[in-house]
Amino acid sequence: VGESEKLVRTLFRVAAFLQPSIIFVDEVDSLLSARSDDEQDVVRRIKTEFFVQLDGARTNSNDRVLIIGTTNRPDQLDEAARRRFALRLYIPLPDSKARKELIVETIRREQLIGSLFELNEDDISKTVDLTKGYSCADLASVLREASMGPIRELMRVNKNCKEWTPDHIRAIRFTDLEDGLKRIKSSVGDQELLRYKNWNKQFGVFEIPELD
Repeated sequence: VGESEKLVRTLFRVAAFLQPSIIFVDEVDSLLSARSDDEQDVVRRIKTEFFVQLDGARTNSNDRVLIIGTTNRPDQLDEAARRRFALRLYIPLPDSKARKELIVETIRREQLIGSLFELNEDDISKTVDLTKGYSCADLASVLREASMGPIRELMRVNKNCKEWTPDHIRAIRFTDLEDGLKRIKSSVGDQELLRYKNWNKQFGVFEIPELD
């Protein structure tokens, strides 16, 4: 008790000392959720300290400290937090172009560490079409699941992994991606997307067009 406020204050002071710097707060709603009457006093003090530091970060025009908060529960943010984060940007799900870039980049990165892929341009295009509505994390999960396909196949043939060599493991194919898509579904529902879009219309800075 009492240490949390000091840590918040120290965070902003260190950022100012090391500027230009960025303070990035993931899941900011867990820290700056709407205040309530039954809220613990220590939680209230942390929020108050964070608000004080946010205000202080804007008083000196020469300061170069950027504060970014991300959340998938914007409707649960405290009103005071919403006012202080002046640029409220809705980041939509990746469109087809972004999904293709994510898939190609992941494949390129995995090939650098030794993974093999037997995927042509048509296979990648099919994967892009099948992953409409998937988030970046969902795509990563699909590709991770697909990479287990050759391992599972090898286990069915020879369960003694001590006898395996890299040559025993075949390349990842489109069928592995299809199996991955059967196991990994989109984690973002239509109602959730609608809630984000409605919040963005009310509080967001930019209207995001449908790109897919």
